[in-house]
Amino acid sequence: MPKKGLVISWYFPPINSSEGICTFKLLKNSEFEYDVFTQKNDKSWSYDTNEEGLTSPNVHPIYADADNIQDWVKKGIEYGIQNREKYDFIMSRSMAPESHEIALAIKEKYPETLWIASFGDPITNNPYLKLIEQVSPYRIRGTGALENHSIGYVLSWKRILKNWFWNYRDKKYKKHHTRIYKDKILQDKVLKKCDCIIFNNSYQQDYMLENYPEAVKEKALLLPHGYDEDFYDKKVKESKDKKTKISYLGHLDETRTPKNFLQALERLREQKPKLFQNLEINIYGNMSDKDKVYLIDHELYETVKFQKPVKYLESLKIMQQSNLLLLVDANLGKVIPKNIFYAAKLADYIGSGRNIMAITMLDGPSADIVQEVGGVVSSHSVEDIYNNLVMILEGKTSITNHRNEKYNMKNIAKKFDNEVKKIGGFNEKN
Repeated sequence: MPKKGLVISWYFPPINSSEGICTFKLLKNSEFEYDVFTQKNDKSWSYDTNEEGLTSPNVHPIYADADNIQDWVKKGIEYGIQNREKYDFIMSRSMAPESHEIALAIKEKYPETLWIASFGDPITNNPYLKLIEQVSPYRIRGTGALENHSIGYVLSWKRILKNWFWNYRDKKYKKHHTRIYKDKILQDKVLKKCDCIIFNNSYQQDYMLENYPEAVKEKALLLPHGYDEDFYDKKVKESKDKKTKISYLGHLDETRTPKNFLQALERLREQKPKLFQNLEINIYGNMSDKDKVYLIDHELYETVKFQKPVKYLESLKIMQQSNLLLLVDANLGKVIPKNIFYAAKLADYIGSGRNIMAITMLDGPSADIVQEVGGVVSSHSVEDIYNNLVMILEGKTSITNHRNEKYNMKNIAKKFDNEVKKIGGFNEKN
């Protein structure tokens, strides 16, 4: 009989969220059976599309009837304790950190439980949120009301929601410093009490485990985000139109902003008009109102089109039809010397086989991975972005996509399965 795991994940298909889809791809390609304790009432911080087609015979979602994350945690703990005999191991996935709260409660009641804790973002001391707090012109009261202190500032509601979700998601902790303290305690307990810690890149691992003893560091398992080759339509070909199609798919906001890229396009229009006229750029997903206004004010809207979010499988087709895929990371240089975030879309970009250009910090997983597969890496400097664009469009730089098998989810899931067998003492006989 195959081993069975209980996975705890606030986001999971049919909700289209990065964390949920990453979780699904891993489970689908694993040899184990899974029940996934999740929910489908709250679609905030997702791409607001239904992914009903993302199913697998070995994966069985359990949708909790919970309207808020506190009720979900209570029901998750109750379910996990009542059904613990059904499972050989549990895995908690974050975002959101509350999934780890459920697993921690089960582990504390039944210490023999094999527990794998998977991290997308740090629970505490998150540099992305630190940067938001530095540049944010608004304050959020304990009640969740908004105060805008910057006249004429265009708010990014998704950014506000994300910041609120992290810092004010528990009604019991209305004071910001209390919430931060609770998150520190939670992360510390999770890292010390779980049996295995999954990180998606080494920069994230080094950042989160810097001050922990070797006993904790030895539990780390690096599992990068990966692509699922089954999801790509082999009949879809790269565009052969006269114009060069550049696509960005995913979330943008006022912290992860394309503004420097847009400024580089303005310079391209002025200095290399023929190259500029040969471009067709589409941004799918979310973009701040401020950047949308910038498109209009600087008359870039005929070349740069902002498109609505698309379903996950449709996004892969768009990637395959593109000539160049654009990755934009947040510039975290004000708060941290190295990027620690690996955007899941980059793995899907690799799987598409299309060329990639990344605008990112030069130290970090995105830069390493894009260079590894043959893409082009640019700093956030407008001049660097402009020069790299010109080199690509004039064919003066070597750019390719090796579709590295290291990021094939089948290989990643095999590594995961082997680790679970090792730490769980599983073998063919038991």
